[in-house]
Amino acid sequence: MVSKEDHESQRLSLKAKINAFTAQFNNLTRKHKKTCTEVFQVQREALFNKSECQVAEAQLATAQQQLADLQAQSSHVQELHKDIQDSQALVKEKDHKVRLRHK
Repeated sequence: MVSKEDHESQRLSLKAKINAFTAQFNNLTRKHKKTCTEVFQVQREALFNKSECQVAEAQLATAQQQLADLQAQSSHVQELHKDIQDSQALVKEKDHKVRLRHK
């Protein structure tokens, strides 16, 4: 048999432990909710960043294609310019020969 005082002492001790465990459980529950919220937010940010990265990559690909097209056009224009200069040189040479013949 346990005396009434010992029983009350044990009851109060167990009640204090229950209260401590309850407080600890509530604290851990709050921390868990906070962690879940943070994880969710990080996942959202990661998805947003991934989406932005995909958009940026698509824009880069478009810009690279435009650059390649412009470089091709520039090469073509440079070739045409060289052909024009060559033609001008031939015309000047023929004009010069014609003038020499008429003198």
